[in-house]
Amino acid sequence: MRQTIWVDGWQQQCCGAPFAVGSAVEWTLRAFDGEWLRGLLGDRGHVPVDGAEEHHDGVHQETPITLGVVAAIEAVHCRLSAGSPREPVPGTGTRSAVTAADVQDTGNDDRMFLGYVVTLEDCRTVEATELRRRRGRERKAKKRGGARHWRG
Repeated sequence: MRQTIWVDGWQQQCCGAPFAVGSAVEWTLRAFDGEWLRGLLGDRGHVPVDGAEEHHDGVHQETPITLGVVAAIEAVHCRLSAGSPREPVPGTGTRSAVTAADVQDTGNDDRMFLGYVVTLEDCRTVEATELRRRRGRERKAKKRGGARHWRG
């Protein structure tokens, strides 16, 4: 299954795990207001988005985790209004293909970085409790020195 996901620039820059094309990711997704992105990119640049990656407090801790492989990443930039506060100007958004999420991307002189449109392939969801149990078993195995060896 393929999904298109929005990754907020501020969340990625704050404490997001690095990812690149080909990376396996485990993301918690929330609902996404696609109309905001449509207004920014205009009808020609718009792409339907299935959800938004969230690793702060925007979702319940039991929300299923989406597992997938990053197939494509597009950085989204836009112009800002001249007034105060500076706001994104509708219709000025652009998408540009990149190979990795760059936490240092803040835009350039006339365009501000907003986030990423990420295409995931081979998506599946797992229950959050199942994933936590699996990670707990992996941590215990690491503490024991890796795999157990049979002495016979």
